[in-house]
Amino acid sequence: MSKLVNWGRWLVAASMGFYIAMGIYDDTLHVLASAHAGHEWIYLLGIAARYSILVALFAAVGWGILNWADWAHGLLTLLMTFGVGIVLYALFIGGRQALNWEVLGSLALYSSTLMWLLIPAVRHTYWQKEKNAMSWLINWGHWLSAAFFAFVGADLLWSAIIRVPVLIREHPQEITYHFVSDAFFWMPMLLCAWGIFKWRLWSRKLGTVLSILSLAMLGILVSIEFQHAGPYRGGLLALALINCSVFVWLLLPVVRAEYLRRDQIA
Repeated sequence: MSKLVNWGRWLVAASMGFYIAMGIYDDTLHVLASAHAGHEWIYLLGIAARYSILVALFAAVGWGILNWADWAHGLLTLLMTFGVGIVLYALFIGGRQALNWEVLGSLALYSSTLMWLLIPAVRHTYWQKEKNAMSWLINWGHWLSAAFFAFVGADLLWSAIIRVPVLIREHPQEITYHFVSDAFFWMPMLLCAWGIFKWRLWSRKLGTVLSILSLAMLGILVSIEFQHAGPYRGGLLALALINCSVFVWLLLPVVRAEYLRRDQIA
């Protein structure tokens, strides 16, 4: 059974390579034919983008299948089920006229891939590999999340500190008010970073709330200032992407279970 699982994995990944090659081939022919017919470049770009998305999807699934990713197993099972259904529907509607070697080959490839994916030993292997890989996701996400909140908190703290001379010079009577109000922004961030680093259960809830607030503020900032941000656009988008990653990591069930376990030990 182990040979069936291993060899089947390589054959399925090879079929993904076949789909990628056919997608690139069809994309090239379609674009050339459309260009020869005199279509505008925006139409040609749309065709290329559509095929590129499909090629990228099959490349990601092939990579996931080779690396024992459980999400790739689930996604490919869905795609192959959909493919078998489409081919059978085409045969049912078209009858003998739709019966050709291309259709039969597609049906054989889709159905054999689907049967391999549904073998209990294959499903169990992918689930077990994914379970072992979750420790990597938990540990790296733990460091990334702590570093993110520490960076944002330190940046807000530094901004509050460098404002002090200006406040002393222009608004000396309001310095306490401004510094305390600024503390409501940087202090929770630094506290959350410390809690995440120490695996405190409360820090996961605090981090989730702070991530939502940060995403909302970044969304407002990007919508208002993105056109004038200039060289800072990349930084804003990178910060938003990291924030989204931290937010998703905090909501993962395995992360929640790990925080519960660590908190009970502590």
